[in-house]
Amino acid sequence: MPIGRHPKGISGFTLLELLIVTTLLAALSTLVVNRIGSGESRELQSQIRSIVSSLKQARRKAVISGKTITYRNSEIAPAVSIDFFPMGGSSGATIHLSHKTKSAVIFVDTITGQINHHFNKTSP
Repeated sequence: MPIGRHPKGISGFTLLELLIVTTLLAALSTLVVNRIGSGESRELQSQIRSIVSSLKQARRKAVISGKTITYRNSEIAPAVSIDFFPMGGSSGATIHLSHKTKSAVIFVDTITGQINHHFNKTSP
């Protein structure tokens, strides 16, 4: 009689098979949970991408044209107005954005005109 086999030919799953399936289910459920909460994050990311793209375009236009270009956005509260200068610098700004429980900050450096952003940690 073989060891580990039921004498009447009844089959089942091995411990290894059960562990693999359990691990896969845990990994998939983690992905699903992360995707559920990321909807509001995607909206904020989209808003940031749009603003950062417009800021970079204004800076590039100022450098190429040799003229001061002003970026204005009245959709953000408070309204934002940033001057970009021909040498690449800017009047500088810190833009705070939020959507539901998520928030982010966009920085525009005064000397270099460089544009950076980061997401703030959210509180429960």
